[in-house]
Amino acid sequence: MGGLTCGYILSKNGYKVAIFEQGAQFGGCLQTFKRQGVKFETGVHYIGSMGEGQTLNRFFHYLSLFPDIQVSPLDPLGFDTVSFKGEQYRFAAGYENFADVLSQKFPAERNNLKRYVKAMQAVVQSSPFHSSNKAIEPFQLSSGYATTSVNDFIASFTSDELLQNVLAGMVPLYAGKKDKTPLYVHAFINDSNISGAYRIVGGSDRIADSLVRSIRSFGGELFASNKVKKVICDSFKSVGILLENGTQIAADHIISNIHPEATLDMIDSNLIRPIYRKRICEMEQTVANFTVYLKFRKDTVAYMNHNYFHYNGKQVWNGEKYTENDWPHGYLYLHLCPEQPSQYAQTAKLLTIIRFKKITQ
Repeated sequence: MGGLTCGYILSKNGYKVAIFEQGAQFGGCLQTFKRQGVKFETGVHYIGSMGEGQTLNRFFHYLSLFPDIQVSPLDPLGFDTVSFKGEQYRFAAGYENFADVLSQKFPAERNNLKRYVKAMQAVVQSSPFHSSNKAIEPFQLSSGYATTSVNDFIASFTSDELLQNVLAGMVPLYAGKKDKTPLYVHAFINDSNISGAYRIVGGSDRIADSLVRSIRSFGGELFASNKVKKVICDSFKSVGILLENGTQIAADHIISNIHPEATLDMIDSNLIRPIYRKRICEMEQTVANFTVYLKFRKDTVAYMNHNYFHYNGKQVWNGEKYTENDWPHGYLYLHLCPEQPSQYAQTAKLLTIIRFKKITQ
């Protein structure tokens, strides 16, 4: 979505834009695929803050995604369920409801839960991106928000280890790593979903299709199945690209929306300092995910209007620290929202953490 959004903004503001996609579909994690007549999503599971006037809703309006996109709200009394140590815990929409519903399981922690959600609000409201307001001064994230880990942030509000794990239960959404992932990542994602969680009716490819149509209506061009092999540079800057089929395209500006290491592999130029290249290429990769796609027999499995996070071990963290004998430590299970309202689900996804090196071997 990042690349298409960038193309939309530039073309809407009068720039001549061309987008090159190596795959057959545009949209990256917005892509879907069909098997045996049913659709499966590859990346976007659910989205938040889509209520009128909320952050993502305002972005969607700016991107002219309505009325191409319809969303279906998840259960406000429990859009996420965390299954841990034999019990299930619900995440409710709305900050007051979020604290109240979890307090039913943790009555002694009610005040601590209220302090926790208030602190999360303070984190997200410190950013102009939350309210879509234009920042007069350059925005700089508080150093505490960037250096405090998610688990330390949660532990500062409660000493109850069970509650600490439950509050971190949606950690697979951002590939969180204990003692490393900063709290603002957790706060922004959690705030978005607590504001109201939704599924995209009919699949997330609707977003990609809408953006593609809009870019073309502004005069932009998009080329699928066209892999970029090389970024061409002169002595001062990038001046074009070379496609795998041998075609060269001149350009005043080039924006890459792929992995930084993959981008650097395309740039054979002294303009990239060796120490910078080395630094990027030696950075630790985040975890990947392994996905199982399920198709159900017609009218057999009730549509589940919430997401289900299950954990097998003593904590929700360290899913990447598995062995061949105890993988996986947990999983996320969810349904795709059907195009036509139905009490039954057609498809589901099971996602679990897998180490990045495993999928590159």
